[in-house]
Amino acid sequence: MLTQLSNTTVVILAAGKGTRMMGHGTVAKPLLPIGGEPLLVRSIRQLHEIGLTDFIVITGHDAQTLKSTVTAAYPFVRYWHNACYAEDRNILSLLGGVRHIARDKAVLVFEA
Repeated sequence: MLTQLSNTTVVILAAGKGTRMMGHGTVAKPLLPIGGEPLLVRSIRQLHEIGLTDFIVITGHDAQTLKSTVTAAYPFVRYWHNACYAEDRNILSLLGGVRHIARDKAVLVFEA
């Protein structure tokens, strides 16, 4: 159980195209509807409900749509864009996001 939620930053890796999910239409994986809401919004909501409030979402593919969807529900979420997302396998996304976190903060990493 997380004991210091106020000192925790959640980094959500959401830069990829979700090519393994392409049989589900043209919507990027983080925006696929689950239970009536986009997967990424649902994940942030659930994490926020347990007390986490500091989020960095790593964008790449379809960044503007992803940002506008999340920001509509959670305007406090921060973003970092991985311009090399197509060549990356998450490590650049992770490093880019972590660079924006204070050294004394705990970090939780999630994949969208």
